[in-house]
Amino acid sequence: MPVDGAGGGFKGFGPDALAWLREIREHNDRAWFTEHKARYEREVRDPMRALVEELGGLFGPGKVYRPNRDVRFSRDKRPYKEWVAALIGEDGNATGRYLQLDADHLMVGAGTYAFDPPTLKRYRAAVVAEASGRPLAELISELRAAGYDVGQAT
Repeated sequence: MPVDGAGGGFKGFGPDALAWLREIREHNDRAWFTEHKARYEREVRDPMRALVEELGGLFGPGKVYRPNRDVRFSRDKRPYKEWVAALIGEDGNATGRYLQLDADHLMVGAGTYAFDPPTLKRYRAAVVAEASGRPLAELISELRAAGYDVGQAT
């Protein structure tokens, strides 16, 4: 079933999305990308846009990241990302939700980039408080026991 992100809501990523993401690993160059750009847009980008639009109703507006890498200061000169990613959250708010799909993994993250000092103080107090900190620690333990990789950004 073709997946169309333009209108009609999110219908999932089709098998060709994962195939395309596998193939970009092998053919990460401009000629290949240009030849397969329409397929990228149809199978990878448009479904992610549809998902972002659908989740926007819950979390606020979002954006799908462009496929091009900034290689100016990188030793890795591959021009294209081997994943599709999006950020969803309140516009102008440091809190956001991150989605990333590659050929092997789906990563979902949420967090706050920077707390203002009063919010940071309240957050730290909530983490160490028995009433809120213990349920958080238990949830993290349950997720890890179920096989989820629960980590933190550095």
